[in-house]
Amino acid sequence: MPSVILINARPVNAVHNVSRVVYKKSNYLSIYGANFVFRQYIILVRLPNVFTAASNILPAYFTVITAATFSFLNINILYLAGLMASSSLLYLAGIVFNDYFDIEIDKKERPSRPLPSGKITKRKALTIAISSIIAANVLALLINLTSFIVTVILTTIVIAYDYRLKHNSITGPITMGLARFVNMILGASPALPTLLLSTASSKVLLFIATSMFLYVVAIGILSKQEVSVKATNLVIICSLSIVLIDIASIAIAGLMGIFQHAVFANLVLFSIVMVIIFRPILRRLGSLAPIQIQNIIKNMIISIIILDSVFVSGIIGLPYGLATLLLIIPPVMLARKYYLT
Repeated sequence: MPSVILINARPVNAVHNVSRVVYKKSNYLSIYGANFVFRQYIILVRLPNVFTAASNILPAYFTVITAATFSFLNINILYLAGLMASSSLLYLAGIVFNDYFDIEIDKKERPSRPLPSGKITKRKALTIAISSIIAANVLALLINLTSFIVTVILTTIVIAYDYRLKHNSITGPITMGLARFVNMILGASPALPTLLLSTASSKVLLFIATSMFLYVVAIGILSKQEVSVKATNLVIICSLSIVLIDIASIAIAGLMGIFQHAVFANLVLFSIVMVIIFRPILRRLGSLAPIQIQNIIKNMIISIIILDSVFVSGIIGLPYGLATLLLIIPPVMLARKYYLT
């Protein structure tokens, strides 16, 4: 009788063991599948880039604060958070629309991306983009009417760029720069009508928005070479020249007293980063592969946060500029795993 029990027990134990293995495997696949899907959405929205849109709000917002005699108590945290969230959502929507409208092109040039590869459907992408735009504009409307008007203008620019303007080598970079220009203005939108009455503050706002416009135009010019066989010398030199003009103009503005002298601390850091980015490029003019151009663009995009910190330092002081630099940590970490271009 005991032997019969042992013989009958083995199949039962075997069944239990098999069921445990199947359960563990299905559980592993479920977790792995969820992580894979989450990763595809992060890739779709270029999550590292979103932080650069949020940082654009800070210089213009602090321009408003300083116009009203700066004090930390003057900062409306809800307004600031709302503007940064609205800016981030509009940027996110723009990135998704970019891939949505380019899906046929990307099937040839970037087939591994979430949309052309079919890992994320066009319907889901469109839902994300439209939902983000609605949320961004609603947030702006909750702040005030001026902020809402600015986000509507920015939304129009973003959609126009993604749908058609980006395909032209002239209108593409200019529209990219214009979107960042308006994004900077969004930071000052809660008190924009009042700010325009102050000649000094309005000049500062116009200067920082124009500087960001020029820098992003430089990125846009390079981005046109992202999938080319080789980047031309003219494109690289043109992009570098714009960056040098930007740095020089900020330095001159600092010497003229438009900014506090603290602007030079972060400007030196920004200049060093630009040298690090462009020095290897200049050594290999005419022989850069697309992957090298993509790395350059990635580093330049992340450096937008450094440029924002330059302006913040010059407007309200070095401690706030250094605090702005902390926003660079998430995109630097994320950029190791996810592409930005």
